Amino acid sequence: MVGVHLVGADVLLVNLGNEEIHAYDNRCPHAGSRLSEGRLHTNLLQCGTHLWEFDVRTGEGVNPSSCKLRSFPVKVVDGAVMVRLDKAGT
Repeated sequence: MVGVHLVGADVLLVNLGNEEIHAYDNRCPHAGSRLSEGRLHTNLLQCGTHLWEFDVRTGEGVNPSSCKLRSFPVKVVDGAVMVRLDKAGT
């Protein structure tokens, strides 16, 4: 898990192995805290500020379940991670 600042965006990249990489807005939807400063336990990301939890495979909220991370399309091309910032999900 790493936070990367790109032009116009602060992106959280989560590598689950086997080229399964997910990209999210690096801000918790609750209070805007940097998610890269939280903890990752297998597939569960916990915000370091208020302990909100998210499934990093889907971006869905776990605790609480009523929220979701903003995602970006990502793919690996010849070992390089490509993130498309203009196609953010909800």
